[in-house]
Amino acid sequence: MTEKKITLLDEGMGVLKTHIPKELIEAIMQKELNTQAKFGDDWTAKSIADGVGFVSVVGLLEPKWTEDAEVLPEKFIVKMPTCINAKKMSEGIDKEGTTQEEIDEMWSKWQSSIRTMHNAEVEFYEYLTEKATNYDELRLPKYLDDFKITHLYDVLPVERAEQALQAWARIQAFTYNDEFLGKELFKKNSHRQLYEKMMDLKKLQKMTTMVGKLYPELTDLCEKVNEISEEIYDLDAYEGESKKTGMKPMLAHGDLWSTNVLWRKSDNSLRSLIDFQIIHHGSPGEDIARFLITSMSGADRRKYENYLLEKYHGYFEEALDGKEMPFTLEQLKANYRGIFPMNGLINSAMFGPVCQYAVLQIQDETAKEKIKSVCVEKCRAMFEDLLRIHGERESD
Repeated sequence: MTEKKITLLDEGMGVLKTHIPKELIEAIMQKELNTQAKFGDDWTAKSIADGVGFVSVVGLLEPKWTEDAEVLPEKFIVKMPTCINAKKMSEGIDKEGTTQEEIDEMWSKWQSSIRTMHNAEVEFYEYLTEKATNYDELRLPKYLDDFKITHLYDVLPVERAEQALQAWARIQAFTYNDEFLGKELFKKNSHRQLYEKMMDLKKLQKMTTMVGKLYPELTDLCEKVNEISEEIYDLDAYEGESKKTGMKPMLAHGDLWSTNVLWRKSDNSLRSLIDFQIIHHGSPGEDIARFLITSMSGADRRKYENYLLEKYHGYFEEALDGKEMPFTLEQLKANYRGIFPMNGLINSAMFGPVCQYAVLQIQDETAKEKIKSVCVEKCRAMFEDLLRIHGERESD
């Protein structure tokens, strides 16, 4: 009898049900900290990103060191590649005509990209750790104990959205150099792999239909979006949008949505930007659009998007510290507008399965209705603007 092959879709016997044994983490920490101390028998690991991390498990580990505890870290964060969270999410939602076998096949294809994605994030952090003298100012992760996330169903005011864009502009400006942008990791293009394997046109059409089923008041909009989705969906155009506006490729986050921005619990100020697994050569418009769509109310996004684009442009120029600015404000606005329809189509996954999964975790009916109300408002504005911009471009 052939044994079943263990994959990243399966729960393991390691830390937090991954395939990463405690002994491996212990050995890595011993090497990095130059110590022979071991984890105590009462060591613990707690998942801290349930419901928001789909290709990894993020754990808070307390090693309870057997020696030198006074000079070694009391706690640290460990991020472990796995698909178990993503599979768990897919098992609990309406699959809109898709069989569980098809979904499992989809995750199986994606797991082949996880190593590339994980290593890209590691290389990004290593570069910034080595090169950046202002690491804290760049709002990059280290161990944080005073933070919270905002979810898709939360609404950020413009002041906090501006903080996040300022931090991202600083990171993009810092990495805008041939040494970083010429790294091998960008040739592997994990961002394109993600969309080819996970979000092809057929899947996005199903997710858009799912949005209409979740929120019947959006059904007509969803049908209109699906009618033109074939005209919008173009990975080459999406990745080449910066060239259309005369902009050189730069670092793109690829997944800058609401849950990948951390805030201080104490005063709601920006704490950190996280999750750089699908960094790639891209343009600023894609990250700005994704962040504003998922973080702000539709009304506020429309009201303030020009203001925020102007602020982002100014922050990028300021961070360059006298170096030549690589794009104009007009180019940035054209890039944002040009990429919005494809970005909106991709974000149907956020307002479909991701939001549905979040609702399923909540028992209080009043809270559920509030979540739905926020998501409907954001999604309606996104689809309306997608259709409007696409129509304007077609008539140009």
